Amino acid sequence: MTDLAGLSEDGSLETCFRCHAVKRELEPGYLAGEEDFESHYSVGVHLVGEASFFPDGRIRSFGYQLNHRFSDCYLSGRMTCVSCHEPHSQGYWDVFERPLESPLDDGQCLGCHASKAADPESHTRHPPDTDGARCVSCHMPYRQQPNVGERIPYARSDHTISIPRPGVDEALGLRSACSLCHGEMSPAQARVHTEEWYGDTKPLRPVVEGLMAVETSSGASPSRAEAARLLLHPETDHPLAQIAALNRFVEGYLVPGSGPLEPEVRNPLERLARYPDPDLRGFALAVLHLTAGGGRPPVDPRSVSPDVRARWAASLEFLAEGFRRRGGIRATLETYRRAAELSPRDADVLLGLASALQQAGDADEALGTYG
Repeated sequence: MTDLAGLSEDGSLETCFRCHAVKRELEPGYLAGEEDFESHYSVGVHLVGEASFFPDGRIRSFGYQLNHRFSDCYLSGRMTCVSCHEPHSQGYWDVFERPLESPLDDGQCLGCHASKAADPESHTRHPPDTDGARCVSCHMPYRQQPNVGERIPYARSDHTISIPRPGVDEALGLRSACSLCHGEMSPAQARVHTEEWYGDTKPLRPVVEGLMAVETSSGASPSRAEAARLLLHPETDHPLAQIAALNRFVEGYLVPGSGPLEPEVRNPLERLARYPDPDLRGFALAVLHLTAGGGRPPVDPRSVSPDVRARWAASLEFLAEGFRRRGGIRATLETYRRAAELSPRDADVLLGLASALQQAGDADEALGTYG
């Protein structure tokens, strides 16, 4: 295995994701420690067809390791898993590899944010050595996992390392970091305090802001062209959020064969289909394939790499299951047929197609497909 110290941020993350990530197998036969992980697994395609994260990356279901890639410490900095986790033990260290006593130790943050150490109370607004003065109390609070419900305690701290935004939390139906300690405080009161203390918080990235706008809208749904403006951002560099936003766009505005697409939709989709991240690129190709009249692929599948082509087919499979969950058996069938064109020997695709055929009442073709 390669020395983590010699890897890029994404290379270091990939090493950890080999074990510690929700992922989709693309090609069997991977052995732990081998260097061709990306050819065998995708850590982004599983977001297609379902909303695992809230718009800002916090956990809606499970998979909190991956939302490290929503953190500004990663997007604007160089944070990896081993910035905090000592890889040869269950311990913690800071970015200088100095051991820390616990996961609640402020040294994890102050190694990078050293200016906060000079006068911590002016930043925390809480007395020293109290729970509220800890970095993680505000930026990595332990929240009950939303999909578990409230009856079984199951609180986890995710890895977005979020900025407290009580207004955003209220809009998403989440308890803010403030209210986890100050249960008597309303979201409006918490918002007033944070604005008085810190002024305007760092703005959300455009793709996250667009997801927020669509997901929390209480009025009429935006038009398809307006939704494309809000959700499709080929110019940004935030692949997981871009996948989540594209998935939201498909859910609300696209079905198989729904083309021709207006330029405001097609142009950003085509740019996303050239994006360097293989998960996002494969998903965008799947969406263009999904909407193409006559089911024609947007490009010759042989012209893209096997890694991207595998993600393209897997994205169609996940989209098909999303249509099935929403009751669209016709869309499910059509999407699976397109996936089978790309991966005619993929057992998961053939099983899904056969299941959809049986659900549609065509038992004979189902048996012939996966008999």
